[in-house]
Amino acid sequence: LPMYKWVPEYDDTEKRHKNAPEIFLVNTDIPEIKENTPATKNATLGRNIARVKLVLEKVTSNFILASDNHELILSEVPSTISYTGALLPERDQPATVELKTNVTLKPRAPADGFLCADPIEFDIPAHRGDCHLDNPTDITTNKMKLTVKLERTGGGSFFIEEDVEIDKVAICNHVLQVNITVNDGVLFKSSIEPWDEVDLSGTIGAEYKNWLYVKSGVNGTG
Repeated sequence: LPMYKWVPEYDDTEKRHKNAPEIFLVNTDIPEIKENTPATKNATLGRNIARVKLVLEKVTSNFILASDNHELILSEVPSTISYTGALLPERDQPATVELKTNVTLKPRAPADGFLCADPIEFDIPAHRGDCHLDNPTDITTNKMKLTVKLERTGGGSFFIEEDVEIDKVAICNHVLQVNITVNDGVLFKSSIEPWDEVDLSGTIGAEYKNWLYVKSGVNGTG
């Protein structure tokens, strides 16, 4: 089966990468294919990307709810695939970009006098290494940084916490979650979470000869 590699493109409208290498292929035995007869084969999806989830979970009420000045800025984000013979980004010194997104605050539920925002997610290229193990050691050394920028009530005053290094690194096929609390200062709590599986279906058609097409059950793209 053919394998392609390409540079993910950043979509400024969607505020995320697109065309990231979502699937990698390995050799496997294929059941006999007969005309008009369904054939099935179990397979495992391994993503060559990581997900970063930013959760602004607790903010004091002295910030306005909606402002163009509310921003979360993620920097030192791996962005491109290595063309030096490896499929994935360099482990220690990947090319990087900066990702920005606006946030809107809202009262927490149940109401407790604090604010929060809907989680923000980015899918980024990731070094694979030995991420399939329970305790991987071949992981990137590249640590991303996070800037929190919020506008206070009353106008003309901003809260900015710049370039705070996230203490954990993104691991291929996992979710790097960063929970953020804003009071007089900012508290980051990071964790590595499992990435839930999605249902997949594969189709082999006579017109495609030796091509295998895998379609995600979530967004319907092949």
